[in-house]
Amino acid sequence: MRRSTLRAGDQDIVDFVGFLVAEYGSGNRAAALLREVGQSPGKFFLEDAMLHVWSGIVGKALDDCWFVELVLVVRGKGHTAYAALFERILARADEPATDDEEVRRKVFGAALLDNASVIDRDALRTNLRKFAGARNSHVMVVNGEGTCGKTHSWYLIHHVGQCFGAEPKLVSFERWAGHPARPVEVMENVAGELGWHEVPKVAEDEVKQLNPLGRYFRVNAAGLAQPLWLVLDGVNRTNITDHGLMMVGEIAVSAHKKTAGDHLWVVLMDFERDLWDIESFVLRESIRGITADDVRRFFLSAAAESDHELSAERIDTLVREAVGSAPAVGPLPPVDLGPRADRLARAFFGDQGGTG
Repeated sequence: MRRSTLRAGDQDIVDFVGFLVAEYGSGNRAAALLREVGQSPGKFFLEDAMLHVWSGIVGKALDDCWFVELVLVVRGKGHTAYAALFERILARADEPATDDEEVRRKVFGAALLDNASVIDRDALRTNLRKFAGARNSHVMVVNGEGTCGKTHSWYLIHHVGQCFGAEPKLVSFERWAGHPARPVEVMENVAGELGWHEVPKVAEDEVKQLNPLGRYFRVNAAGLAQPLWLVLDGVNRTNITDHGLMMVGEIAVSAHKKTAGDHLWVVLMDFERDLWDIESFVLRESIRGITADDVRRFFLSAAAESDHELSAERIDTLVREAVGSAPAVGPLPPVDLGPRADRLARAFFGDQGGTG
């Protein structure tokens, strides 16, 4: 899954390799820097000429999508003479290889879940593009008020993930019944959704559950054949024990540090803890409620997808019908809004605009 327009032969990348040779021009210094980025120095031959060493490391970082993390780490060390170079690279890292307007046009026509339409929230969409782009840590946390529609945002996450070539999977603890989920129950739910083999037997002591379950997760995730966006919803103290939340955090950390392979991205919903040493790399989204403007953009996307041109008056009518009796100002109830907008768009645009 490509992440950005950055390529190994670009002049900025060549200049960055030159910087690394000048400032980290020994095997020991290269090894120390690799460890700071969460990479094992043992994966690289560091005894060669440093130009070859750093050219190989940067090429691997671009291929495996941790290049931006490398840039961020060295930028944080000062190196003010190279500040302009770092900023040019980071600015380009936010340019996704996928044409966002084409993705936007397909918002309505994609195969969606549960007959629910995507309400195209621009702020969340922007962060999801970063999540799928080069400037990311493989981890995003989505928080917000209880009625803002975090759970309903799964439809947008699912859609964008598919547009970027990933398989999105949802594990929800929102309807968890009984005692709060312990680490073993967290892992059983994850394994069940992903179709993995039986979770190993563990001790009753929750502390002793963490290590064997962490190993089980990393081994199985390392075998993923394609990019996976794993969305864990309702991961809060109401539904999950403190040690269960530590298990959730370890899943996220393993995605960032690639200890669970290269094909894992993790979205945590309603997770209010820090993520230890990877916190500075985490994309955090404080989500707002869906507004009438979001509904308007949805109908405009539906019109574009089905090659219809709509007057402003007709769009206003569709928005009013979709919103119904909800307040004219402020966030809208997300649960019924998507299906209602979907039905209206199907009726108005016909088979060309439907979800299938």
